[in-house]
Amino acid sequence: MIGVAAAGLKAGDCSLTDGSSPGDWRLPTRAEWGATFFGGGHCFPSLANDAGTACLSDGPSSFAGVASGDEYFFWSLTTDEDAPLFVRTAVLYNGSFISQPKHLTMRVWPVRGGPR
Repeated sequence: MIGVAAAGLKAGDCSLTDGSSPGDWRLPTRAEWGATFFGGGHCFPSLANDAGTACLSDGPSSFAGVASGDEYFFWSLTTDEDAPLFVRTAVLYNGSFISQPKHLTMRVWPVRGGPR
């Protein structure tokens, strides 16, 4: 399961040098993804700069490396309430969410912090 794999991340995995331990990382919730969106679709991708006042391209931004096509669909931790076999997926190119079956392969962007 994707969430379990994210929870197992630790320093030394995936080039992490932050001193993290298993359990420090998790998938972001739909609300957390939503808090990073900016621009209502006029930013490409629809992520905010670090201040939350402009598009990430206006910088400075911690979202380095988000650039192209198939990198715009990311797992969230939030299950679709109406369809428990689906997850709410963050769509970075327009700042929206869609429901996708949990068996699909999508990108992850783990966040550090306790369970939500």
